[in-house]
Amino acid sequence: MSKEWYIKTDTRRIQDTFGDIDTSVPNAKEKWKRHYKKYILWIVEGIVALLILLVPTVTLLRPEKYDYTLTLVTALPLSAEKEQTLTDALCAVGEDVDGDGKVNLRLRSLTVSEELRDATLQREMLITSFLNDDYRLFIMQPACYEELVAPHVSDDFFGILQESDGLLFAARSGVGAQNERTLLARYLENH
Repeated sequence: MSKEWYIKTDTRRIQDTFGDIDTSVPNAKEKWKRHYKKYILWIVEGIVALLILLVPTVTLLRPEKYDYTLTLVTALPLSAEKEQTLTDALCAVGEDVDGDGKVNLRLRSLTVSEELRDATLQREMLITSFLNDDYRLFIMQPACYEELVAPHVSDDFFGILQESDGLLFAARSGVGAQNERTLLARYLENH
């Protein structure tokens, strides 16, 4: 009798600790589900998470395909129509540098008025664009040029520096900016 009592007590203790234990034999479908959940599901979730992180990263790191990058420096923002007109006029006289069949121009507009909230950031971005060789084409208001640009650059920094329609058109000097100087010379001849 003491043996039976011990066995019953032991099974009660196991049930209290672990709950009901499933003693049935699983069929093939249930075995596959358990195997899938235990071994394969985390691999699939890892691949999906990797793709979710990888796709935006690749698109951010892929270089942009622009023939020209134009930095527009104004005291107050220009209207979208004026910016689009200026971009279209420059694209009309530009060459397809990267060979994709069309002229792509990226417009980077900097508004440097002290009245605006992020003027200091915009001014720093302007000075950084003079240090960065990727920015070779500039259109500025004459007052912005005199105040912000002239004190920071040498006289031979710009290969072309000409005023037209109340704006100052400038392209860097040097071999790397030959396409930009050609673009500006064509644009200024037509306007």
